[in-house]
Amino acid sequence: MGVWRRIRGALGIGTIWAVPAAVVGAIGGAISALLGGPSLLGGIVAGSLTMGSLFFALGSGFSVVLALAERNRTVDQLSPLRAGLSGAIGGGGVMGAYVLWVLTTIPAVPDPNFTSALTAAIAIYAGLGGALGVATIGIAKRAPDALPSGDRADTLPGAGSDPLLESGST
Repeated sequence: MGVWRRIRGALGIGTIWAVPAAVVGAIGGAISALLGGPSLLGGIVAGSLTMGSLFFALGSGFSVVLALAERNRTVDQLSPLRAGLSGAIGGGGVMGAYVLWVLTTIPAVPDPNFTSALTAAIAIYAGLGGALGVATIGIAKRAPDALPSGDRADTLPGAGSDPLLESGST
């Protein structure tokens, strides 16, 4: 598989994870605004951008780890455990990179409560990435069943012309 195809796959998985997370973030931002936070539009935009970008990074991280670790395997050959481990490494790695960035750019980081909160964030996002990785591979394994091999979308019932219109009745 070519490099560009792998990059496109990583961006695709990141987008698939980001869209529902952005919707949840928008709902959270709206609730925050209604409870006295920023303006409603500002809360919706901030919530959706924050959650969407975070889950885009998590999905892309999962995809990169999966592509590197499972180079010679097909989706059917992946076990849920291996997919979960790739998701955990990807999710924990993304949050770990963020933690390293925070530790090197914010001067007041040595506070033990702050460090333990960041460590907990790594563990939480590793678990979340693992669960989403298992779910993503589980869905991908079932995807070919939706369209039996040899069938084309334009030959499925309802995809062609309407038999009632062809018979001349209106």
